[in-house]
Amino acid sequence: MAVMQAARLRSTALPAASSKAPAVRARTSATAAVRSATGVRPVGLFMAGILVSTMLGLAYLTQTLGTNAASSQVNALEAKRAELDANLRRKSIILENLTESDVIIDRARAQGFRSLGEPLVLRAP
Repeated sequence: MAVMQAARLRSTALPAASSKAPAVRARTSATAAVRSATGVRPVGLFMAGILVSTMLGLAYLTQTLGTNAASSQVNALEAKRAELDANLRRKSIILENLTESDVIIDRARAQGFRSLGEPLVLRAP
C-alpha cells in the first residue's frame, strides 16, 4: 500500500505552474576546458619512492634471511663434524687398546688357547 501511495501523483505536493517559471534548458555536453598535466605530480613521485624503497627493503631482507639460513646450516654441520671426529677418536683408542698383543695373548690364554711357537717353513721339493 505504501508503494502505491508514493507512486500516485499528488497535486498538493507540486508547486503551481506559473508563466514566470524559467524554461527548461536542453541538455548539452560540458564545455569546460580540461588542461592535461604534463609534469609528474608530487604525490605520484612520493608513491614511486615508497614503492622503490619497499622493493629494495624486501630484496635486502631476502638476501639477509638466505645468508642467515645458510650460516645456521653451516654451523649445524660443523657441530656434527666435530661430534663425528670425537667419536672416531674415541673408537680408534678403544680399538688400539683391544688389539695390543699382550691383551690378545691374555684373552687367548683365558679361553684355553696355547702358543704355537715359532713358525715352521716347509720347502717344496
